[in-house]
Amino acid sequence: MSGIFDMRTLSIAAGVVAMFCCLPMIYMIGSGKTYPGMFHWTAATISSFLGLILNGLKNAIPDVFSVVVANTLIVGFVILSTRGLLEFVGRKSGRALDAAVLCGTAIVLGIFLFLWPSYAIRVTAICAVYAFYTIRSLMIIWKDFPALSLGRNWLLIITFALSVGWYVVRASLTLVFGHSADLASAYFFQTVSLVLALGAIVLVVSGYIIVSLQRAKRDLDSAQREVKTLSGLLPICSSCHKIHDGSGHWIHIESYISRHSEASFSHGLCDDCAARLYPDLVGKQ
Repeated sequence: MSGIFDMRTLSIAAGVVAMFCCLPMIYMIGSGKTYPGMFHWTAATISSFLGLILNGLKNAIPDVFSVVVANTLIVGFVILSTRGLLEFVGRKSGRALDAAVLCGTAIVLGIFLFLWPSYAIRVTAICAVYAFYTIRSLMIIWKDFPALSLGRNWLLIITFALSVGWYVVRASLTLVFGHSADLASAYFFQTVSLVLALGAIVLVVSGYIIVSLQRAKRDLDSAQREVKTLSGLLPICSSCHKIHDGSGHWIHIESYISRHSEASFSHGLCDDCAARLYPDLVGKQ
């Protein structure tokens, strides 16, 4: 089937859109105004771009590239995306597990493409990996984003939740009914799956950029509050010169200023204190 609904054309078009989606993230990395996780999110988008382009070249290049490598790269999108979220919230990620899943996906695709051809098993395997990592991402956003004072990003939550539902539906339909492995055959659910995948990439990338900007705004507001604290009236003890920190504690002025600015202190004695504390030594000098 030719035209706009040709699966190869849709796949290449989706790859081009994914490429443009990663440009803002590349700019943010180059400007240095970003947070941990952005590198992995950018790599994830590039991985999806390459995978979709290779997938769209089916019948023009060997199947090992248009099927095995292409779908492994597409799976790499969700793996790298989850790793980026873990870095963003400051949690450790299991690199060994991610590498094993990625290699295992490539092996399964190769086996059920060349040794025991089975389109249904290949699709089910890809959907299973996607569902697993999408659920992990959903849990990170739900549990850890509020701890960073970012609230719950409903754009990402809804996108990931709908994606999990579609992966389950896609795998179920494929296992029950089965379909030809010819990508050019525009089965309805294949077309819908590709269009939804493209929409998910755009929404997920947009969500990542939004949370990065939200975190930057939060840090800027925090810095402004600290500057405002230092430029306003400070409650200081007239005897020991400790400062009230607003939470019921009195702390040394050095500690307070060091905590709320980049200033540090070195200690010495002024002339008056030196004469008072060491009159004999000062008198001899």
